[in-house]
Amino acid sequence: MNKHEFIAEAAKRCNVSTYEIEENLNVMANIVAEKLIAGETVEFPKLGSFHIVKRNSMTGKNLFGEPERQLDACVYPSFKIVRQLKTRVKNGCKYCQKL
Repeated sequence: MNKHEFIAEAAKRCNVSTYEIEENLNVMANIVAEKLIAGETVEFPKLGSFHIVKRNSMTGKNLFGEPERQLDACVYPSFKIVRQLKTRVKNGCKYCQKL
């Protein structure tokens, strides 16, 4: 499912226009980005939480004989899914049951 399909499904379920859903989704994405930049964690019950992960500087090794490189420290966003959602998908996924 892509963004447009998600917006169409949400608009149908909420009985509102796709424009309203798209605007709300864009505002939500901007708020999440602003809070992550500020160093805060954003939690959505029954879904998961966005947080910042800090990576220390390290030396990167290439297995193909090229010289080692120094990788700078950085921060990047991460998302952790709640256990309830993992369990729900695992138990309800028709594709997963075929494996």
